[in-house]
Amino acid sequence: MMSKYGTGAIKDIDDSRDYVISATRPVKTNKSIFHEHPLPIRSQGPEGTCVAHAVTRVKEWYDVKQGRRPYQYSPRHLYYHCKLVDNYQGEGTFPRVALNQLQVGGVSYESDWPYKPYQQDVPDLERLKSIAYPQKIFTYARINNAKQMIANLLMNGPFVISLPITDGWITDSCLKTGIVDTSVPVEPKSGLHLITCDGYDHKRGGSVGDWGVCGVWGRGIGSEGGGRNAECGRGGEV
Repeated sequence: MMSKYGTGAIKDIDDSRDYVISATRPVKTNKSIFHEHPLPIRSQGPEGTCVAHAVTRVKEWYDVKQGRRPYQYSPRHLYYHCKLVDNYQGEGTFPRVALNQLQVGGVSYESDWPYKPYQQDVPDLERLKSIAYPQKIFTYARINNAKQMIANLLMNGPFVISLPITDGWITDSCLKTGIVDTSVPVEPKSGLHLITCDGYDHKRGGSVGDWGVCGVWGRGIGSEGGGRNAECGRGGEV
């Protein structure tokens, strides 16, 4: 089944130079948080491009927060440039590489380089470079734990997190409702998957709470492409 749903996040190597998110004020965990995205979820298909999809989706949300019109960015553009520099021969890439590329060179719009799985055509890169450059981000930071995750949702907004795909992600119930069954075996089935975390509900999931997550397998999966996962704050890489 996993051949139908691509992943593609490669675990970053620890880097002490990373900025780290810190809570600058007391964080109240008894508050439910949800950040609605203005654009529909797209599907990466079977190709391992989840990193580019998730990173561009978060970029789209922050554009709207800053008062800009909601435009879809090109995961293909970002993934293409990641593969030029990540020194990884397999499918997929590192989240830090994608964020660095977004900081250094930006990303073009989906209309300039529409996404299709495993496409080979490459448009005029010089033209896209001039389109992408103004869309750069200023910086990015690492989130180390659940407390920092909640603080970021409260003070900033959604973020990306990589999680292992387990049997709980691909049950018929999860694919229909979006609620990850954390009672099934946790042995990873297909590597790491980069998704966006856009909410937190303290009323669900016991002491840790329930995290609102948004994958990149399309709107037909889960709840309009999103779901809930109580494990986000326990074993993910942010």
